[in-house]
Amino acid sequence: MTQLVLGLGLSSKATRQEVRELVDTVIALAAVGLDAVSLVATRMRFVDDDRARFGPSILGVDDRALLARCPAPQRPRDGIAARVAEGCALTGAGPGAELLVGTTRSAHATAALAIGSPEGGPT
Repeated sequence: MTQLVLGLGLSSKATRQEVRELVDTVIALAAVGLDAVSLVATRMRFVDDDRARFGPSILGVDDRALLARCPAPQRPRDGIAARVAEGCALTGAGPGAELLVGTTRSAHATAALAIGSPEGGPT
């Protein structure tokens, strides 16, 4: 069984409306609806953040897992050198996951969509 996982990266300046519009853009690029998304994966510190809540369950991804899965070539302002949206999506989608939509940016957030199998759990 496959699942779609939406990865989200948020800055403190991102608004709920901005994040929702970005999510709508990413799922439209994949030609799916939000109801097809099984899981939203984001950094552990945003698990309880209302901006990440759109219906699917939320998975918090540890920063070390992000760094191991998707290191970024340069260190951004928030201190984590990882491609957050892609790393969260791929981690949540499990072993053998593939990106359907790579990192898509708004002014203060990023999102990506991965497809994978929940068997074996997140990597």
